[in-house]
Amino acid sequence: MHLSRYANTLELMGATADRLAGDTPSSALLADSPTVRGEIEEVWRADAAETRLFLAAVEQRARAATARHERLFAWLAAPNPAMVFARALGAVADTGAYAEARWRNALDAYQSTLEDQHFDDPPRLTLRVQSDDAFQRILFDRKRVPRAADLPQFHPPVRDLGGRLYDARRDLALLAAFVLVTGLLAVACFPTSGT
Repeated sequence: MHLSRYANTLELMGATADRLAGDTPSSALLADSPTVRGEIEEVWRADAAETRLFLAAVEQRARAATARHERLFAWLAAPNPAMVFARALGAVADTGAYAEARWRNALDAYQSTLEDQHFDDPPRLTLRVQSDDAFQRILFDRKRVPRAADLPQFHPPVRDLGGRLYDARRDLALLAAFVLVTGLLAVACFPTSGT
């Protein structure tokens, strides 16, 4: 669905260039006419906004399904001391759910930055312009294509040991409660003899 809409957008941008070009070749007009460039930019921005909404809805549905599965798993695993221990170790080692959430947030922010620079405001657009019985592709250079060195750097999330212990506090407290309760039950169920 999205790909066919994208192809339609390329054709619409090409048709816009053709309509405004008249007898002038579209490629020449793109270089010289702010009006043509402005209308093509408007078509692209509308498509980019619609695409962004479509992708956000897909991502929201996927995250909601993942969250439901994670809540169910957490509920089923809650009474199991081994799972509590694994969660606590994951938090302390910075490999558990807290670390995953920090990485997901950092990656989402970085992805959003890259999308802003390269999708919402791409350096080049491709137009499909009708030419005789076929379509011709015309490149519309909007700005300089950035080099890899121009891209923003990704900064991985870092959490010190104190923060990781803070993240594990509930699971560590729950483990301590398990140990205390099972110790008291062992003493109550298996009293020592006086001999």
